[in-house]
Amino acid sequence: MGALLIEDLHGGIGDERVLFHLLNLVGERKLSMLLTSRVPPGELSVRLPDLRSRLRALPLVTIAPPDEALVRAVLVKHFSDRQVAVEPHVVSHIALHIEQSMEAAARVVAEIDRAAMASHRKVTRALASEVLARLSGRD
Repeated sequence: MGALLIEDLHGGIGDERVLFHLLNLVGERKLSMLLTSRVPPGELSVRLPDLRSRLRALPLVTIAPPDEALVRAVLVKHFSDRQVAVEPHVVSHIALHIEQSMEAAARVVAEIDRAAMASHRKVTRALASEVLARLSGRD
């Protein structure tokens, strides 16, 4: 065992003693452990004082939400994966009008692709706007 991954720690810690002992084992054996959480581990509600202390001492790395340039790049990638040609100004328009997240980019591309195929239309700014309006409930 060289590395351990525990995802979504914010969702709850089943047995706090198990996590406490895992953290100790990783430290003793000089292994690697990655914990993911939407909440800093030191801010989680933990009953075991020793575990709370260990979680507060962990080094943190924060991943910021994507900026518009990254969202545009992800949109281009998703359209490319679907073999859908989209003009750069359409991609920019979409990026300006969606939530700045990877999930939103994937969801919007899927919906726009579905709409284009169903209507036998090219992906244009007008089609993208129709889909974005429908997704936001403004149709």
